Amino acid sequence: MSLSLRIETIVFFCILVCVVLYFVRKGRIAIRYSMVWLLSAFIILVAAIWPALLERSANMLGFALASNMVLAILISLLIFISLSLTIIVSSQNTKIVLLTQEVSLLKSKIEKEETK
Repeated sequence: MSLSLRIETIVFFCILVCVVLYFVRKGRIAIRYSMVWLLSAFIILVAAIWPALLERSANMLGFALASNMVLAILISLLIFISLSLTIIVSSQNTKIVLLTQEVSLLKSKIEKEETK
């Protein structure tokens, strides 16, 4: 890995961490969900600082090139993020349905009390 690529990767790490922390501070993302992004950024930083570690890991795992391993890891990470977001959306949908039902019951109860 060339020095310029390592520097660009470290700059990307800094930008990614700043963006994630900005969203956490503004309340646009919960801390528990930001951990996936911060962990990903940390892995990027480790790969930029110690590229030989990336090469050795790729060889141990049987990848021909380190870039193939990085691509496989990124695809796996995106699948994991999509799955976790699907779980979150499903649980929120269930909570919304229950809340709507409770509000409807309370509304009908109030209307019955007003007609008496």
